[in-house]
Amino acid sequence: MNGGGDGYTDWTAMCRAHPLFEGHKQPKMPMDNYMYDLMQKETMLWQAGLMKKFGVYGLCFYHYWFKNGRRILEKPAENLHIWKDVDMPFCFCWANAGWSRSWSNIPNQGARTWTEVYEKGEASGNGILMEQSYGDEKEWIEHFEYLCPFFQDEWYIKKGNKPVFLTYDTRYILCMDEMLQCWNRLAVKNGFDGIYVIGAGCGGKDIESLDAYLVMEPNTVFCSVFRAKTADKEQQGTTKIIAYEDFCEKSLSYTLQNNKTVYYSGMTCYDDTPRRGKNGIVVINDHPEKFKVYLTKLYAKNAVLKNEYVFINAWNEWGEGMHLEPDQEFGYGYLQAIPYAEQHYREELYR
Repeated sequence: MNGGGDGYTDWTAMCRAHPLFEGHKQPKMPMDNYMYDLMQKETMLWQAGLMKKFGVYGLCFYHYWFKNGRRILEKPAENLHIWKDVDMPFCFCWANAGWSRSWSNIPNQGARTWTEVYEKGEASGNGILMEQSYGDEKEWIEHFEYLCPFFQDEWYIKKGNKPVFLTYDTRYILCMDEMLQCWNRLAVKNGFDGIYVIGAGCGGKDIESLDAYLVMEPNTVFCSVFRAKTADKEQQGTTKIIAYEDFCEKSLSYTLQNNKTVYYSGMTCYDDTPRRGKNGIVVINDHPEKFKVYLTKLYAKNAVLKNEYVFINAWNEWGEGMHLEPDQEFGYGYLQAIPYAEQHYREELYR
């Protein structure tokens, strides 16, 4: 559940969404209109209960750490660290991209625009909302010292004696090897065997300090089907559409050749027009039964590689129409696909 400005949450975008073409299913609402507050303990208990009931092992929280150690959206994870009775295994994914206005052009940051449909006024300034900078060893140590108490939490997900930590597009982190070498030294000093670092959606760039790669969906398929938004000026204002069946086929057929461990992820459904308006992407014809088949094959694909994790995007990206949480249309349908896939993926191994 992300924010994008003063008073903004995904519920803001979701409630104001509307159909852009015939058959476009918007707005997509949570079951019983349950627009919860992530700052409330009862919300975390409810989510933890759903996870346990439907076999979701843990959640991967987006972690934001910008220039000079500025943090945003950090309170839910910090509360979870305090509320020891909330049974919710978790890890972090460092969303290491600057935030910018839709008109900005920030090189070498992999900057992501915030919610375009809420832009107001004329373009002015450089459009930077949150600048991403990695600093030097002093900043790396400060960042690790913030993360370490979470790594030490009993609920933090670990591979062996290494906390699992994901990071986004590594090609923009020019100091990646040096920074992770520093973090691994500090991790050992704090009783770990190092950090298990997974590069999420990093394009297979060979960075020595990474332990594994995550083929991040839906971005992997979208990048192969649609040209990059920043280069697609002539198509601005045209909603991009792909059928769910086509998405699943392309996702399952994609392979990344690398000498590291490669995890393959999947997604439930997708529609970011609540955030992007007519510049958004819509996956049409999605359905929990189709997700069930897709997820079962995805489990099998990871099982062949002896991967212990299967990443699903996402738990509650309501502003992008991408969620496991129950909704008004399908109820618990997407969650029910998880125990099904767990029970049936071995059948796929012998087809």
